[in-house]
Amino acid sequence: MDIIGIFRSAPVPKVLSETESKISASAKNMMLALKSVKNDANAKGIKVERMYEKTESSARKLIKNTARGDIKAALKDVKVYEKRSGKLFENIGNPFYKANISVAERERLFITTSLYKLHYKN
Repeated sequence: MDIIGIFRSAPVPKVLSETESKISASAKNMMLALKSVKNDANAKGIKVERMYEKTESSARKLIKNTARGDIKAALKDVKVYEKRSGKLFENIGNPFYKANISVAERERLFITTSLYKLHYKN
């Protein structure tokens, strides 16, 4: 068997359905909190608007890979989302959105810890 065949046949760890539903619910809350800052991001200018779009794209990839059960890809996506959302929230800096930003960060942290627990369990 060649090396590519070995990688193709290697099992990919899957997310358990109960954990998947909790992560999915957290991801939806995270997206709602993220969408609440969209208007402010648009008002800040094109640079912050692009940051918002990239952050939203990262969040969507995270949700998609979690729904598919691909833990490794979801862990990679959560790191990208964390980096992008941190920059976005720093640039928005509006105290009015502080509660929404903390909700998004709390949900991201829950998703991250859940994925790491699953990753190291397998």
